Amino acid sequence: MILGIDVGTTAVKAVLLEENTGVLDGVEVAHEVQCPHPGWAEQWPEDGWNGWVKAVCPLTARWGNAISGVRHSTRGSRRTQRWFHRFCREYSSF
Repeated sequence: MILGIDVGTTAVKAVLLEENTGVLDGVEVAHEVQCPHPGWAEQWPEDGWNGWVKAVCPLTARWGNAISGVRHSTRGSRRTQRWFHRFCREYSSF
């Protein structure tokens, strides 16, 4: 079973996928988009991280021992990419 995580513009989405079954479970956590200037759209890294934790933790609590891999997608800075590395260190037993 694979845990897939997407940190998008308006929400963090996490789903559990099984090869033969498809999507088994999922969580979506919305986050605020900041618009400091016309035409700009930004998210605070902390909002993305908090949404990431709120989306992933319920799934790992329910399915943790069955998860065999993690895939993550996000756009952003190096700081944004570190969210995933922090998770991998904390949950390296998958």
